[in-house]
Amino acid sequence: MNRGSGDFVTIRCSDGNIRARRSALQPYRALYEARSSFSGGLNEIRLPHFPTSVASQIVSWAERHMNDPGRSSFEPTQQVDVTLTPEDSNQLSSLDINTLLRVIQASDEYIVLDLLSGACKTVAEIFENTDPMVLRRELFGGESGFSEEEEERLRRETEWMEEL
Repeated sequence: MNRGSGDFVTIRCSDGNIRARRSALQPYRALYEARSSFSGGLNEIRLPHFPTSVASQIVSWAERHMNDPGRSSFEPTQQVDVTLTPEDSNQLSSLDINTLLRVIQASDEYIVLDLLSGACKTVAEIFENTDPMVLRRELFGGESGFSEEEEERLRRETEWMEEL
């Protein structure tokens, strides 16, 4: 089997380039259609607002799942429920929270619905099992503007929401 340049596309990101199998990306129509026709060919996808760390997660996911039974193009309104494989869980869980949130953003923007579903499940588990103060520090890089007394009062006032 010839693995020439026609079998691959280059993904140009904000901080560099990566290569991906063309056939792995084809089910993701919006991503695949982001190919750059103005660059002299259709062998390039431009994702200038995402770093290679995010694009490589999309490529890794697409290549791992390219031979899944029933693989077809996704429609923007399609409901997708994904059961994460151990490899998927390990891959997504190893990412820092900010990269994982960027993966969700890119998956939503380019309709990579199975990755979007899997990444959202992973983030939900992280949010559920992480102290809010740790999340605040990691996501927003700082402490609360509230005093300890104000924080405690807010926790008491919103306790009922945790029961929902």
